[in-house]
Amino acid sequence: KVAHAGNIESLNGKVIVMTVNLGYSDILQNFVCAARSVGIDLSKVLVFATDKEIYHLANDTLGLTVYYNQEIFGSVPTETHENFGDETFARVMMAKVYCMHLTISLGYDILFQDVDVIPHRPDMLEFFAKNNMREKDFDMYFQFDHNGAKEQRPYGFNSGLYYTRVNEKTIHFFSVFVKMGDMVIHSGSHQQVMVALASEHASLYGLRVKVLDDEEGDLFPNGYHYYRQPAFMKALFSGDKNVYAFHMNWSYNHKVKIEAIQQIGDWYLNEDCRSTKNGSSNLTATQWVQQDCCLVKPIPVCHDREFPSKALCAKTR
Repeated sequence: KVAHAGNIESLNGKVIVMTVNLGYSDILQNFVCAARSVGIDLSKVLVFATDKEIYHLANDTLGLTVYYNQEIFGSVPTETHENFGDETFARVMMAKVYCMHLTISLGYDILFQDVDVIPHRPDMLEFFAKNNMREKDFDMYFQFDHNGAKEQRPYGFNSGLYYTRVNEKTIHFFSVFVKMGDMVIHSGSHQQVMVALASEHASLYGLRVKVLDDEEGDLFPNGYHYYRQPAFMKALFSGDKNVYAFHMNWSYNHKVKIEAIQQIGDWYLNEDCRSTKNGSSNLTATQWVQQDCCLVKPIPVCHDREFPSKALCAKTR
């Protein structure tokens, strides 16, 4: 059923995979707008919807290739999480494991990304697919999270943006991971469970894990750069940094995340087209395009003077 969710047989063995629930429907809409703006081929994107509402939005309005299965995703909440690591967050994180297990079992190399990874260039998939992974025999290639917590060691990678090439080791990795839902729910994060499992499989089975180094990491900045690296953000705003994408992690809830995306000038969605609470935008795919739901250029908005902003911030709040 996953193979026939759309025409993923024509993707030459590589696919971009993401998981989304109703609560993040507006961020999915923004991703589509950003992807179209920079020229990403959306036929290479496979969305795993965790509820019927987001399935219809992604399929009927946004024209994406979507898979939904009530038996698999029925227990996943439709709302956004209130805080990082709460039960809603953990259950949505577990859905990310299901989609990877299902897709890699079909024989695809996968670029997994969260919906808050905003593309800046059209060749993000090609960066990973054509990089030196195969020459150096890497199996998994991760964005660095910059989180020094002990539970994130030894790799410290981010599980919201990574590339996996299909082979016996990675298929086995996800077949084990998909059975560890109890640990994901208990820890509140699938990232730290994934780090621990990757370390174990590297030792037992020779899994080769690569984490982007500082130079490569600057091509894929994330919330660490936004919250901790103002000089980098200034260079990004001025055009001195030619990044592939910006991953707005490190934001503890939905509202803060959207404000941060708007503040760096990566919010492409016309607010008139924003989906309703039931996931409906009340527009067909044709109407969505005709009504200019995607801005040609984002309009930055400053929400918090404490953090870098592409828009001028008022002196008082």
